Amino acid sequence: MLTVGADIGKYRTKIKWKGGVQGHLSKIATYREIKDNIQLDDNNLIIEYNNQMYFAGDLADREGQNFLNSEDMGKSNLVTHLNLLVELSRLPCDVFNLVVGNPFGINTKKERENLKNLLSGYREFKVNEKPFKLHIRNVGVCPEGLSAYYSDANLPDDCNIWDFGSSTIHGISVRKRKLIDKRSKTFEFGFESMVDHDCSSLMLSLKNQMEKRWNDSTSKKMLLIGGKAPDMFKYVRDIYPESNPTIHNNYEYANAIGNFALGERAYG
Repeated sequence: MLTVGADIGKYRTKIKWKGGVQGHLSKIATYREIKDNIQLDDNNLIIEYNNQMYFAGDLADREGQNFLNSEDMGKSNLVTHLNLLVELSRLPCDVFNLVVGNPFGINTKKERENLKNLLSGYREFKVNEKPFKLHIRNVGVCPEGLSAYYSDANLPDDCNIWDFGSSTIHGISVRKRKLIDKRSKTFEFGFESMVDHDCSSLMLSLKNQMEKRWNDSTSKKMLLIGGKAPDMFKYVRDIYPESNPTIHNNYEYANAIGNFALGERAYG
């Protein structure tokens, strides 16, 4: 049995297990016949599930026409499920304990239960024509952004986290090593949905919206994660000079790494 931490974003699906980190492009499209031979590999994928076939990863991005997309930032949907199955199919095991991320803004009890019910249980499917039978025994859910806090035991008790993702941006507040709900917020857009990538104006807008929530945070440690963390670092540093912002040493996989750490603690 393996413990896996998963961060299933709209742009990339990322996991952490004892063997390291790995991922693929999160695109899923309905299958169609292509008038040429398809070279299938770890990035160009066809997944069959419940008698339906789909393109996944780079193949979906290149040849897909009808894409499966969630209408909001929710994760309890078929796209999440298929992307997770693709990654689990690559691991040398068929029984798993899982901790998965969920946007802070919708991390209600009901949504957590929906996600657990979607992902847990026995699953049969094929990836690139190879059959798999898996059992996901336990599913834990952690708010995105907060997961990253648990990826680094050296972070201080009080910390603010910016998670610059593809479909959402999270401002997460940790005080005395606990999430503070009233000081945290999810912005329902990300860098894949933005038309104007004026990072300076974006950061100023985010700062203004978080001002009352982070009114105790002028000198709190600030951690940057997510795929756009390096692009945003300069603007965060300019706006929060006293917070000594730092970029997570594995900023793209920070949530997956933190979820893995939580899974190891919960399930062994």
